[in-house]
Amino acid sequence: LKSTRQIRSAIYNHQIKNGHGYIFSQLSDKQLDKYINGKLTNPDGSKPTPAQMDLAKSERTARKRERELKRKKAAKKNNINIDLYLGNEVYFENDMLSLVFDKEATTLNNTRYLLFELPMTTEVNNLKEVIFSLRVKGVVPIIAHPERYTTFQEKPNALIDLIEQGCLFQCNIGSLVGVYGKEANKCVRVLLKHNMVHFMASDTHHANGKNYNLLLDAKKELVDLVGK
Repeated sequence: LKSTRQIRSAIYNHQIKNGHGYIFSQLSDKQLDKYINGKLTNPDGSKPTPAQMDLAKSERTARKRERELKRKKAAKKNNINIDLYLGNEVYFENDMLSLVFDKEATTLNNTRYLLFELPMTTEVNNLKEVIFSLRVKGVVPIIAHPERYTTFQEKPNALIDLIEQGCLFQCNIGSLVGVYGKEANKCVRVLLKHNMVHFMASDTHHANGKNYNLLLDAKKELVDLVGK
């Protein structure tokens, strides 16, 4: 992988294994660029390996919580009436369970609710087993944007068994207004009409996320579909 874009694509399509996808997902584009070009270095000048970056997980978690506190204080200082909570949208990987149980991946506001996403075009054969393992540990799984996965677009009824297992589903508001294509738009409407959606979210990962501007249009579509 020779570019930031290739790494982001590999992470997005779950092609980076052994937890390294999660590690790289925590780096900014600038840090990834430095890593690729050998400019992200250890104190001795050597290039860090994924294993060395893996050792820094607890430190990154601490920094996340520190940033959370700073943002809360800044909001209060500027009289911004908003509640901020720390969480992750975790990438589904072979070792996702260990990341969660070792508290290296963050649940929503340190509660028992875990938000994670699946591969977009590949069916996860052991998904029911993973959900069972999470539920046994008292964790409530929330699967992000099911309407965007090819598997659920083709078989939306597949959500029924997962819901009966105790899984919740969070759809994207952008899907209601066509941001993610016709199939996602069609699927989210089917799921909403059949009461298989528990949450709607912006899926905004950055402060300048375009989905903020779609909230009113998406709300109108939502009300038309399911009422107030």
